[in-house]
Amino acid sequence: MVKVNDVVGEIQGFVRLKCQKEIGRLTYEFPRNADFYVSFRELTKYSLKLSDYLYDNFEEFSQDCVSALKDEARGISWNDTLRKNDRDPPEVVVRVVEVTRERKKPIRSLRSVDLYKFVSVEGIVRKVSEIRSEVVSATYFCRGCNRTIKIDQRHNDALVKPERCPECGVGKSYLVEKKSKHEYNDIQRLVIQETPEGLGGGQQPKQMDVRLEGGLVGDITAGNRVVVNGVVVPIQTQKKGKVNAATIDGNTIEKEEDDYSDLTVSIDEETEFKALSKLPNLVDLIVDSISPSIYGHRDVKLGFSCALFGGVAKDLGDGTRIRGDSHILACGDAGIAKSKMMKTVSNICPRSVYASGKSSSGVGLTATVVRDEMDGRWTLEAGAAVLADGGVLILDELDKMNEDDRSAMHQVMEDQEITINKAGVNATLKTRCGVIAACNPKTGRFSDYDALSDQLDLPPSLISRFDLVYAIRDIPETKMDENIANHILSRGNEIKTDNLLSPDTLRKYIAYSKRINPVMDEATGKLLGEYYVSIREKSKERVTITPRQLEGLVRLSESFARMRLSETVTPVDVNNAIRLFDGCMRNVAFDSDSNSFDIDKLVTKNSGKGRELSRVIGDLINSQEGGMKRDYVIATLNTRGITPESVNKMVDKMLNESVLYEPKRGLLRVM
Repeated sequence: MVKVNDVVGEIQGFVRLKCQKEIGRLTYEFPRNADFYVSFRELTKYSLKLSDYLYDNFEEFSQDCVSALKDEARGISWNDTLRKNDRDPPEVVVRVVEVTRERKKPIRSLRSVDLYKFVSVEGIVRKVSEIRSEVVSATYFCRGCNRTIKIDQRHNDALVKPERCPECGVGKSYLVEKKSKHEYNDIQRLVIQETPEGLGGGQQPKQMDVRLEGGLVGDITAGNRVVVNGVVVPIQTQKKGKVNAATIDGNTIEKEEDDYSDLTVSIDEETEFKALSKLPNLVDLIVDSISPSIYGHRDVKLGFSCALFGGVAKDLGDGTRIRGDSHILACGDAGIAKSKMMKTVSNICPRSVYASGKSSSGVGLTATVVRDEMDGRWTLEAGAAVLADGGVLILDELDKMNEDDRSAMHQVMEDQEITINKAGVNATLKTRCGVIAACNPKTGRFSDYDALSDQLDLPPSLISRFDLVYAIRDIPETKMDENIANHILSRGNEIKTDNLLSPDTLRKYIAYSKRINPVMDEATGKLLGEYYVSIREKSKERVTITPRQLEGLVRLSESFARMRLSETVTPVDVNNAIRLFDGCMRNVAFDSDSNSFDIDKLVTKNSGKGRELSRVIGDLINSQEGGMKRDYVIATLNTRGITPESVNKMVDKMLNESVLYEPKRGLLRVM
């Protein structure tokens, strides 16, 4: 048992020896600022016994600290401070900062033994209430003796009025409430949620309510990663009930930077990571370590790997920000293990949020304004994309979302923020995350005769925001089918992973790589520039690729450099990025007639060749007054070398898009 006198003496010594700088600041700022900051790190170095005392008896520690402060800070006139409007000078509040990592507790581990004890927890802010005013001291005027009575309200759930005047003894009917003389304090409530990287596989994140007051309010928005230091207190869930819910009375709240700088890596792990980065087969090792239970799909796994490592965000001098996160879309036939790969990637990613399009709405993916349970006011609640800030949003079944919900993803993916203007709440939340999404073709399987954009139930503007788009086809092939069958049947035995990276090692390696921001020099950048220009020069009649694809290539190159823990992007990284991008584009946006890419096949409903045919058909029909018969259009264009199948298909498409109409069967006119 720690003796109180010993503790008081040690606190006095700590304040005198370790807090002189803080005392000087408080002397200058009091009474404008009455916060006295105590570094837990310094307190632990000074006395481990004092740090334990703080955790178990925070209220007593604060009182002893304030007493020691008043004895030491003789430059402050505590009792003679200017009083405005007959208000007392503010009380000094002891605020604890720099809590060491070993003292922090997961939200899910908080129990009844932690009640009234000081704790430090990490989490993501899920919900933020409005700032409200709370009465901390109520003032009453006695009409019997003209006395002013002040009643402290800090520990009361409801406003408490005195039963009688303590001076003259008259009843409460003689006491008049003076609301203008009350002392008020700002309060705000938060809901914080466990961070994704702190969860095991399949665990649901736990939440905790936090109460902030005074100078702590107003600085936190939904989606912020924070460390909350405070005292756990019970709140009755039912009137006169015995069951209590817990909340944290916030003492300090610290925003965490999303740079993975707080990642704890041992010397042995750092040595292991540096050795891994030098392996010549590093990229293959990373790809093989992602979903080893699924055979093949190496290009898709490589694209997912690039999204996990990510590129470098750039803030330009004119205020423009270029995202560093890569977005990957995997479109595939049913039954090829897309969802399983997505789940595996979600478990590997250091910071990820998994969502399914079937069960997600635009509100659930972005953010929403909901009514507070306490008083019915509107509060801001973060969605999946906001919670994934600084990580990766894994979005399965993207095509199952309705059109309104998908439109919310446009700003999330390109601007990496979401703007909320609802119920009088105006806020902009950060969504600086990569997106890995999966979807199926409209009919369940891809057709070789239709353009990819026609087979996906996604708007072209959304498809264009993905750096890599994979079309995964289930094509019968004897050798591949034998390998897949053998791989699946071997699952009865344990899959050999001796030469692969474990999910925990890969997760930590990815997080460690985020500390590195590779730079591309002028010579290496020239390689990308030459590739971009060479692709653009292949066809003057159609758009092969756009500057958006060039930016994507830069991000892919940086992600390959991060895999190697390299500070610079090398020509090898650029060639790897080009090889990955080229293989992907040849599968989804290659025009065999011109032997070049046609980005319009992917990001618009018409390819360059299709737009030209549409123009020719329209001009031909317009050349004859009153319209033209469909058979005549087909026969005329057949003489120009255009097949009847192509013409029929384009005419049907123009009719569906209301470019043409049929006033009577077989007769075509331009709208």
